Amino acid sequence: MIQETAPLDAMLLVHTAMAGSAEKVEREADRLEEGSSLQPFRAAFNEWATALMYLSEREDELFVDHHSHAATPEDDSQAAILAANSDEHREMDEKFQNVMDVLNVEIGRTSVIRRTRQHLFGAVLALRIAQQDHIENERAFVLPSLKQRLNSQEQLEMVRGLLVDSMASDPHWVMDWIGQHLNPEERATMAGFEEMLAS
Repeated sequence: MIQETAPLDAMLLVHTAMAGSAEKVEREADRLEEGSSLQPFRAAFNEWATALMYLSEREDELFVDHHSHAATPEDDSQAAILAANSDEHREMDEKFQNVMDVLNVEIGRTSVIRRTRQHLFGAVLALRIAQQDHIENERAFVLPSLKQRLNSQEQLEMVRGLLVDSMASDPHWVMDWIGQHLNPEERATMAGFEEMLAS
């Protein structure tokens, strides 16, 4: 199997979207000025939060489900890699909650005060850093480990389980969200993965 076209390489585009969404939220936090509306920030943050929470939950389910059916001498190292991945998801959840805590204190306010901006920017930056660490670890450890153990069809099923939200009224919302954060070349690559998933 050619590594560049492995189905799990779709995760690289997921990572691009995660990073792009984080940058958008950080930009909105940076734009906040005393007296400005929180709405643009809330909209960007809610989009990022929805996607990241969904992806974290689905990754944990899919990776653990795969591991429970595998039995090889490498199981211990694979289990350690997946456990670390889940720990990173929990850390990001906590940092998301930190942002939510700041926003919840501000419920009822229609405009920003200086303290809010400082707290929001700090909480968003901490979350973005945690997400970037997570992305780097997935690329360095999780994806190579899964690629080594899963054949092309198994990878495709895992990607389908992650990118197609069968419980949602619009099952393709994840792919739409990813597409918003890709450049034209990356969108063309994403279209190739979408064709694979449709076949």
